[in-house]
Amino acid sequence: MRAIESIVSAYLRLRDIKALSSLKEKRLQILASADGGDPFFAGLRGQCLEELSVIEHGISKYEAQGSSLPKNKAADQAAAAVEAFEGGAAAGYKVFGPIDVDPSECDDDAKMGREESDLSLLPSVMRPLPPDIYINFTTGQGWKKAGPVVVDASSMIEFGQNTEGRLINSRDVWSEGEFCSAISSDQGISIWAAGTNVVSNNSLQGAVEGCPGVLPKNWAIQSAPLGLVRTITLGTTDGIEWIEINWRGTTTSAGSFQVVPETVDRKSIAATDGEVWTNSMYFQVTQDDPSITGLNLDIWQYDDSVRSAFVGINGTSVYSERLVWSRKVCVTTLKAGAATAWIQPMIRSTNPLPMGTALDFSMRLGWPQLERRDFPTPAIRTDGRSASRVPAICELILSGLDSFGRCFSVYAQGRPRTPSTNGEVQPLLYLLVGGGGALDLRRDALVGTPSLEVISEVSRTISPPGSSAWAPDSKGKLAAAFSPRSQAISFDGALGHAESLEMPDGPFRVLIGSDGTGCWWNGDIQEIAIWLEECVPDNILQSLTI
Repeated sequence: MRAIESIVSAYLRLRDIKALSSLKEKRLQILASADGGDPFFAGLRGQCLEELSVIEHGISKYEAQGSSLPKNKAADQAAAAVEAFEGGAAAGYKVFGPIDVDPSECDDDAKMGREESDLSLLPSVMRPLPPDIYINFTTGQGWKKAGPVVVDASSMIEFGQNTEGRLINSRDVWSEGEFCSAISSDQGISIWAAGTNVVSNNSLQGAVEGCPGVLPKNWAIQSAPLGLVRTITLGTTDGIEWIEINWRGTTTSAGSFQVVPETVDRKSIAATDGEVWTNSMYFQVTQDDPSITGLNLDIWQYDDSVRSAFVGINGTSVYSERLVWSRKVCVTTLKAGAATAWIQPMIRSTNPLPMGTALDFSMRLGWPQLERRDFPTPAIRTDGRSASRVPAICELILSGLDSFGRCFSVYAQGRPRTPSTNGEVQPLLYLLVGGGGALDLRRDALVGTPSLEVISEVSRTISPPGSSAWAPDSKGKLAAAFSPRSQAISFDGALGHAESLEMPDGPFRVLIGSDGTGCWWNGDIQEIAIWLEECVPDNILQSLTI
């Protein structure tokens, strides 16, 4: 309680009743907003009551000198809510500093009391202490405390120059369109790293339907039993161009099926031993046949001899999911000691069919992709050559809002998709400071540790002690509070502190899902919140991340 006592004493020395009134009314507002019957807010209400006692004592001293405290209707209503509270003061909150609110701004009941409709967009844990900015990317709505008004989330963010605008739909397809169209989905907004698809023609240029039909340019059926009639059908599902190949008849030779979207004769995909590559494609067996008992998605290795001899194979079975149209993935490390020079993506049947087998079998393939990464990024469309994706830099629009104060807080919920074997740092929120410093709320993609890095004259990283690792493909909540003398970070309810850590001065830019130079979130972000001038107390900070 020493902090609030010092503040009240300072205002008494300055005879600043306006500031004392602001302190009281802000805490009354918090009490009126918190549900008195909800034990979740008991600690917050308890701290407010303790602080109100100190503030009221200071006001009494001021009034004893012949002055009085300004009154208004909203404050009276908030005080009535306090009187209804039963349970008394609860300990455990870290005291936070003064929040200057002009009492004249509270004369209007709608401003001070805030109707429920104004706060309904906010998670309940935020309502007692509303942030200045809140964006819910899953609903496509944003909220500004200055007003307050509910706005379209896309109006609160912008994308940097020299970046491509793209969206990712429910099937993780990277296609033409505005990037922020990904808002209003269960995923939220999707942020991915750069990527390159070395399959040169996944959009099926040159393909012709018919019997036998014509395969797309640079594609090949490397192996198939003789005696079968082949029919090719083309189509599109969710914007994904696909080719369906049907084989029907009775085999006159033994053999299996091997379909390659990039022929090795072109020697177009250079690689070396030990590299990690990911082969992916949308795939479905549309006409099943009991004679086919195994299907693999493969990467084959070849050396640089005259005939490019086969030197290794790595594959993943997709047979159990063959009847579902979905993206199948094979991540592999190329075989060592094989003198690898070229690689080839492939989908194949694994069991050779004997001669005389009656067959009616169809497979559908869409947007194959081969990339030198240890995880699949959204499919990149190609139409004759390899293609790369440059991810957009997403930035929060701060114009028209108050600037960051010396005390402020941030919060974000996201779901990282990077496998734990990828060693990149994943920035969730990145506060870039004009003088070259930064505050990075992030996840270590190698071990999953959430952390806060303060980049200033002396950089330092803090993590919540005892917190669990942030696993890939799981939602998590990360929050941090900043003041000139200390910082706090919380993840999954665990809390960590750093004292007397030098912080960079503003002005700030807020980047969402990247640091603007090459590190990306690689996943989804569901919501963010920022308190521009408030250091959120520890208990609320922890509650935000539970």
